[in-house]
Amino acid sequence: MCQAESYRAPREQRDEEAAKVGVRWIDDPTRSRHTPRAVECVECGHRWQAKPGNIQQERGCPECASSGWKDARPGVLYVVVNPDEGRVKIGKTNAPDSRMYIHGLAGFTDLVWMSDEAPGHEVSEAERVALAAIAKRGAEPVKGREYFALAPGLLVADVVEIASRAIGRARAAA
Repeated sequence: MCQAESYRAPREQRDEEAAKVGVRWIDDPTRSRHTPRAVECVECGHRWQAKPGNIQQERGCPECASSGWKDARPGVLYVVVNPDEGRVKIGKTNAPDSRMYIHGLAGFTDLVWMSDEAPGHEVSEAERVALAAIAKRGAEPVKGREYFALAPGLLVADVVEIASRAIGRARAAA
């Protein structure tokens, strides 16, 4: 069966695909592989919107997954540098060791600052505030929304100071 046909699978097949990854459809998943539909984690009851194609590719509950950001879990805000490309990244993670390993593979070998662990929602707010402060300085991302080129107007020390202040403000507001 070609891939295009499999996305037009009957409801029973879509239910089997969902059960395989521990979720159940709340909304009808048979219309389009690109249109998010409501699903629920069978084990924990988490609810979210998922594209049928993602479920078919065996992507289950994002809250129960071992990777990816979780606001409900403790996390850290960090600043890493790729010295060869002259880039800096500010980010958040619930799993610092594995995240730093992945960044290292991409050339971001210098961890220059990391906050202490804090509630995830505080770290998310701190990241949002820090990225807004960097944008206010006129720096535009060179990749994604949190990778920046180092330049006279944006030094590593600037990013560390911005991140540190942002996490401090988020903690004070909590």
